[in-house]
Amino acid sequence: NLQELCETVERTASIAAYLDNQEIADDVIHGLAKNELVDSVTIVSNSGFFANSGKEISPKNKSLLVQLPLKNPFNDAESVGVLQIMPNQNLIERRARSKAFERIFLLTAYTLLITMFVMVCIQWIFVRALKKVASDLHTVNPGEEQCLQPPRGHHNNEIGSLVQDINSLLDLVRSKFNAERSLRLNVENLERRFRMIYELAGVGIFILDEQRNIVMANPAFKELVNYDDWSPGSGSNRDCLSKLFVDDNIARQMTQKTITEHISISDDLRLQSRKQTNHWVHCIFSPLRDDDTDRKSAPIYVQGILNDISERKKLEHALQFQAEHDSLTGLLNRRSLEHILTEMLNESEKNLSSVAICIVDLDDFKLVNDTYGHEAGDKVLIEISQRMRRSVRQGDIVARLGGDEFLCALTGKSCHIAVNLVASNFLDKLTKPVKIDDNTTISVGVSLGIAISNKDSTRDQLLEMADKAMYQVKKQGKNDFLIFSDKETTNLK
Repeated sequence: NLQELCETVERTASIAAYLDNQEIADDVIHGLAKNELVDSVTIVSNSGFFANSGKEISPKNKSLLVQLPLKNPFNDAESVGVLQIMPNQNLIERRARSKAFERIFLLTAYTLLITMFVMVCIQWIFVRALKKVASDLHTVNPGEEQCLQPPRGHHNNEIGSLVQDINSLLDLVRSKFNAERSLRLNVENLERRFRMIYELAGVGIFILDEQRNIVMANPAFKELVNYDDWSPGSGSNRDCLSKLFVDDNIARQMTQKTITEHISISDDLRLQSRKQTNHWVHCIFSPLRDDDTDRKSAPIYVQGILNDISERKKLEHALQFQAEHDSLTGLLNRRSLEHILTEMLNESEKNLSSVAICIVDLDDFKLVNDTYGHEAGDKVLIEISQRMRRSVRQGDIVARLGGDEFLCALTGKSCHIAVNLVASNFLDKLTKPVKIDDNTTISVGVSLGIAISNKDSTRDQLLEMADKAMYQVKKQGKNDFLIFSDKETTNLK
């Protein structure tokens, strides 16, 4: 009766334990406490929440407790607490004593009647038939298609009923054997299918213990990481994250968070692959725990799933390069240049250095397009961009602002000297003829405007100053360079 009471309020009690809600818990407790069989009621949640009917449970009576585990209302596999009912032992004992006396009286009466009946009937009517049934029963093998026949003259009496019951039991055993055999075959089929999924999966699957040792891995994982010796128990599997990933510290942090917080974590990581230098995988780490054992003492494993995303990464890098670089010359474009210039200015402020910007504009470039065509003009732009790139240091920035306008950015504590050298180098190399084909060469002039930052300079101010210096060169006859100053532009040639 108490078990049925527990099951009646199980859903409400589970919600109270899941939410740690005192009001719902009190409603459940008060409802159960009204039953005369109940002495006290307690609800305990896994989070420490505790509610009872007010009566303490004596330690000596704890063995009488009726307990019902409370499941998560949204996940039957998760326990959220327990419902405990202490029965009214005195009432139960009184009822049991009363029932016992009733049963004793009935059993005594039945015993007298049966004894008289047995004395009259058994020896003369049933013994011989029962011996035959017992003898036939010894010849039956459980699970086989066999049945017993009632003795002659006993088809419609108790012995006939006994034989029918025995045959029913034999049929039940046979059906149980068949069901168990069918279940075993189903389990074997399921195991074979799951193993097939695991073995033939297109993604790499592996399991790590708490020391980051590989416990098991499927063939796709071994092929993906290109190692032949990834097998459980081999020495190469110990603390394998540094052997698997280039950024092993990130992978170590991910697995640690998975173990401590019991959550799944994913990220893109680069493999230490023998196949290619940029071998990227999307890695998902998930916690695994054996639910059949105590949750506190059960070891935690980490399941890793690797999905090869190298092609996607290549595409992303290509798209990023296209977004940040000029499609014709391969130099940085204006959008990416503005971000880099801001970073250079911030860094120069920290390092007490300067940033020099040189805007380069090709003189009368429109005549090249009008005279020789746009294809020849593109060849000139490509050649000019390559010469500019070769004329600066490795850490300097060269970008195409658009059309025939370029920009070079330098940084350092000796920017004044470096920009003078770079500007002279540009005038020398950029004005040399560009070979278009075997019969055609084109020469262009260049006008350079230069601005050097101070501690208060902004990116837009530097660009504006360099642009003004470049236009001043245009006014003064082109094919020269000027450095901007607040009072006047200064010719450094």
